[in-house]
Amino acid sequence: MRRWIRWSLRLLIFLIFVSLLIYIFMPSALILRESVIFNCPPRVVYQYLENPKRWISRSDYFVRNQHRLVIDSTNIKQPTIYRWSSKNGDKGWLQLKESKRYENLTFSISYHPFSEGEIVFNLINQREKTQVNASVYIDLPNSIWLKFKVYISYYFIRKDFRRDLQSAVMDCNLNNSTVIYEVKSGTISDFRAFIRKKYVSKKDGQGIMQELLNLQKVVPQKNVAGLPYIQFSTSPIDDTLKVITGFPVKNGEIQRIPNAILALFTGSKTLYARYRIGENIEDIYNQLIYEANKQGLLADGYPIIFLDLKKQKATMHLPVTK
Repeated sequence: MRRWIRWSLRLLIFLIFVSLLIYIFMPSALILRESVIFNCPPRVVYQYLENPKRWISRSDYFVRNQHRLVIDSTNIKQPTIYRWSSKNGDKGWLQLKESKRYENLTFSISYHPFSEGEIVFNLINQREKTQVNASVYIDLPNSIWLKFKVYISYYFIRKDFRRDLQSAVMDCNLNNSTVIYEVKSGTISDFRAFIRKKYVSKKDGQGIMQELLNLQKVVPQKNVAGLPYIQFSTSPIDDTLKVITGFPVKNGEIQRIPNAILALFTGSKTLYARYRIGENIEDIYNQLIYEANKQGLLADGYPIIFLDLKKQKATMHLPVTK
């Protein structure tokens, strides 16, 4: 009997010793880092990662443990919360914390009680590709048992993390390949133009074209000296755009036009790309920005787009300086 007690005490002391070792030497946080390449433009990759339902639900770990993902949008003033629960009662949530369009996304995440952290996606534009550097940082709870339980859970998630990213890459690549535009160096000469300024929604492409057509109706054709154009006064990837629609006109005496301004455009060196009207201007703009950075040039303003409405072609010029 005494021998059994001695063995029990030794076992208890050993378990306490092991627990202390786990508590002291087990990391206080779990950190994962992965890097993958998407053959898709930053716009598409950003939109893909912005919706967690498209990538987190693909996880084998989620499927294996029968997790159920539910969208909680009860608080319309804050980003959507994605909540999940499993068959054994585990619960967690994911919520967008901050973002910069087409550059990075940060999500707050919680899987077990007292284990919260962040998932960060950094997007690097490589013109024909997009590199995504992903990292997960999770604080582990102070409780020895909970810390051990959470760490074991995240061990399986860690194995799954790269596989999920590769699955997202494959899905994106199959459906959204990058269109490569030929980028050339050019210049725009000084010219005068009748212009109108307007704030429009980024999604309202028809509104921009209608504004241009309205201006075309009042500018005398005999004075027109070039292709109509759209010039951005804000970044083309902003939600709300301030655009200038204009028609280059000849020098000389020109009668005034209601609600229009006669302005002088000071020409500059540019990088430019030609494309069909209707193609995504954000992707073209990103490729011009990438090429400017590659050549050590500074984007000196936002792009100006000349439109050949008869041929349904357009040319986007990005002003640059050294």
